Amino acid sequence: MRWLLLSLALMIGSVQSQDAPKASPPAKGDAKGDAKAKTDTENKQAVAAQLPPVVNITKAEKLELKGQSEQPQKHKQAFYESPEFWVAAFTGLLVLVTTYLVHYTKKLWVSTKDLVDDTAGTTRLELRPYVGPEILFFTEKEFQSSLVREPPRRLKLCIKNFGKTPAYSVTVFGGITKEPMDATVRPTFGAPIFNGQVIYPDQRCEIELDLSGPSVSYDSTKFWVYGKIDYFDPLSKMDWAFEFCRKYLGKNSFTPDGTYNNETGVSHPS
Repeated sequence: MRWLLLSLALMIGSVQSQDAPKASPPAKGDAKGDAKAKTDTENKQAVAAQLPPVVNITKAEKLELKGQSEQPQKHKQAFYESPEFWVAAFTGLLVLVTTYLVHYTKKLWVSTKDLVDDTAGTTRLELRPYVGPEILFFTEKEFQSSLVREPPRRLKLCIKNFGKTPAYSVTVFGGITKEPMDATVRPTFGAPIFNGQVIYPDQRCEIELDLSGPSVSYDSTKFWVYGKIDYFDPLSKMDWAFEFCRKYLGKNSFTPDGTYNNETGVSHPS
């Protein structure tokens, strides 16, 4: 029995001795082993640093979240901050400016046309013929004769073209009266005393008036000479009529009188 217990104790002890780590003294190549272990450790760290799957996944998630957070901000932008708004605003402004320029150009064209028409009208008025009476005078003071004691009674009307264009078909009517002219009644005329002539610019024509009717002379104190001058204006294609009335004041002095001193014109029939 004792031998059996002793054998059992020895078996248990041998088993424990085999399981315990054996302490061995450091061998020759232990330094190399430490270095190799250190190198293996660094290689493992390098591999871990090169392949950080967790970090990559985290960054991707962060980027995805950032893009999702920007999406609502884009929809919250004010309408005037979008490029489409400024394009539309610039287009509208361009349309307004173009419309104004078209309106201004049309207005300028109309003004230019009116100015050209006014200039043409002014030019015609400046260049057209103007035929009217220049002077009336008795010739008694000009008459000198040793054979005839009393000079003849002659009254002359001098007409002139004051314009810059020849006057065609110049026809003159005239008369003499000792009574004042009635402004409400236009005078009537007989045969012309000057008929169908051409008078050039600055040209004068003397016409002797008929004194066989009323007895008037240089020494008379008061009478009236009235008449009408018709002529054709080739520049403006107008027929003009100049009516006149002159009152005699004595001593070869005449002055316009009444409402007959005016000119009217009508278009010449083509």
